[in-house]
Amino acid sequence: MLAPDGSLTYCNAGHNAPLLVSSSGIRRLETGGVVLGLFDTASFEEETLTLQPGDLIVLFSDGVTEAMNAEGEEFTDDRLIACANKHLGESPQQVLDALLADVHAFLRRRAAERRRHRRARPLQRPITTAPRSMRPAADGAALPARFRSVVPDGRGARCPADRG
Repeated sequence: MLAPDGSLTYCNAGHNAPLLVSSSGIRRLETGGVVLGLFDTASFEEETLTLQPGDLIVLFSDGVTEAMNAEGEEFTDDRLIACANKHLGESPQQVLDALLADVHAFLRRRAAERRRHRRARPLQRPITTAPRSMRPAADGAALPARFRSVVPDGRGARCPADRG
């Protein structure tokens, strides 16, 4: 509950702890208890604090911090806090826009990097290629085992620089 004098009384019932973003830094609002409804006899604590002009409360769900990119990496609380910290003193709308932009960029950047690497892979020269004198016949039988593990089809590697 937010009172006209700026005092805020809150209780966190097991959800992601909101952030209090103020001129003195960022603080998690963690006072409360277990997930609401989980236990019949659960008790909850509450805290009252006084908000100063310009203070901001950032409420978010786990859908933000657990947003997962193509590699299975989560956005995390650390990234959320870093973004809020980077935008201290900005309006609530500016902070919201920055947070959403960071999450979307995180998801797109990782996916774009993955697509770029996937497209580039067929064009890469293998780390180890058989010297011209060791290249096998068409059936790949003469290729030493150490080269077969590098070249998936077992036939040796050729690239434009090897033509001749």
